[in-house]
Amino acid sequence: MERTELPDFFKELSTLVEDAHRYAKVAGVNFFKQNFRRQGFLDTSLTPWAKRSLTVGSDRGVLIQSGKLRDSIHAVNRGIDRIIYQTDPLAYAKIHNEGGYIVVTERMKRYFWYLYMKSTGTMQKKKNGELRKNKANARLSTMASFYKGMALKKAGSRIRIPKRQYMGESAAFMKQLDAWIASEIDKRFSNI
Repeated sequence: MERTELPDFFKELSTLVEDAHRYAKVAGVNFFKQNFRRQGFLDTSLTPWAKRSLTVGSDRGVLIQSGKLRDSIHAVNRGIDRIIYQTDPLAYAKIHNEGGYIVVTERMKRYFWYLYMKSTGTMQKKKNGELRKNKANARLSTMASFYKGMALKKAGSRIRIPKRQYMGESAAFMKQLDAWIASEIDKRFSNI
């Protein structure tokens, strides 16, 4: 009678768990970064982000200026059965993900006055001192009026930042992860 060796199920299972952990880390980070391309949060369905109130810079996506917020998303190991996704400690990350209010301070007002002066100082003028009527000046004028409005707000007043969730519990991601795990189980244990 021929003796065949039994496959090592525990070794296969532990390898599968390690691979699933690795896959979940990478796929989760990519999934949350995709929300910046989608311009909304995908849970059971896509929840689009609120449009920006200032039309300047509308040629790029919402929450995208330098890309730091998107690039700061990473996964942290919390044991073999848990992964936490988080961003680097950026001051604005939490308020954008959860929404909320910012209280206007004197320092903020001074900064907006600085931006106002800077934007009006770079406007192009004719030789006689009048402002040129071109697209660059129109854009700067829009920005300058926004900065002036912010600088004139009362200290202590509140600015509402809309919720633009890019990270969190997602049924779509869990479904993607479940499908990957099921296909890996079929692939690895069908021969045994």
